[in-house]
Amino acid sequence: MLGGQEVSAVAIATAQAKARTHPINPGILTMPAEGQAGPVELEDENKEYWVTLGRRIAFIAGGILLAAAAAGVVTYAVLRPTSVAVHQAAEVPFISVDDAKALLIGAKDSRTTVMEDLMGLKHNESLTPGLIASFVPALASTSPSVPAVTMTAQKFLPILAPTMPEGLLRGLGSNFLIGVHSFNNANQSFLIITANNYEQGFAGMLAWEATMAKDLAPFFPSMDSTSSPQASTQIISSSFTDQVIGNHDARVLLDQSGQPVLLWAFLDRQTIVITTNQYTLGEIISRLKTAPVTPVPGQ
Repeated sequence: MLGGQEVSAVAIATAQAKARTHPINPGILTMPAEGQAGPVELEDENKEYWVTLGRRIAFIAGGILLAAAAAGVVTYAVLRPTSVAVHQAAEVPFISVDDAKALLIGAKDSRTTVMEDLMGLKHNESLTPGLIASFVPALASTSPSVPAVTMTAQKFLPILAPTMPEGLLRGLGSNFLIGVHSFNNANQSFLIITANNYEQGFAGMLAWEATMAKDLAPFFPSMDSTSSPQASTQIISSSFTDQVIGNHDARVLLDQSGQPVLLWAFLDRQTIVITTNQYTLGEIISRLKTAPVTPVPGQ
């Protein structure tokens, strides 16, 4: 008698044999319930354990596969070849600028076309007062796959100023900077060039004074009006006069009130600045003391 139930010797022997050949967890083997002929194996716990373990393994394997797939996607995105053109930053010499835009010039473009494009950039440039934008002249290519080539002073200035003395042009460095400075509710034009020889450069600038205002108009003021879009003040001085601006000797054209409307000055023995007012000149002098930056010109 076990637990009030009668169990035959054959049943007990059979159960012991199964236990030896198929080890099980404690409690798996119980005595047969009333009306049963033999022992009952409780396998539910084992089944649940293996099912849970299988699910965990599948979940971990799935996570590993997803991580590997994600890594593959990232690697492909980084290393795959691309046909998208990367725009290189245009070199902006002399000073730091707050904006830069390309002035694309075709091989057959006339001065009128170039000046119209330059004036469009000047009038459409929106700057916070005190900031500076540069316009980067570049010779446009006839092939879409060939980038535009930034122009040297010797290539661009004869277009901008056709009567610039040849001796002055030959004695200039290749780098130059043309742009605008936001001051007095207008974009004030400026041009920075370099002279390889101070004496030759100074003599060339003096010789250019006779046609400088006409050459640079309308980007710079002409002989009969200022560059301000709100004014048409007559320039009463027909020639440049000496004036000291910001501790620098300058040559200036004056308006009716005696204010400079076009001036040029050597800031050192190489650097020449042409602009419209003393405040733009002062800003350029200040920026010359800092390292230049190279923004990407917009197109």
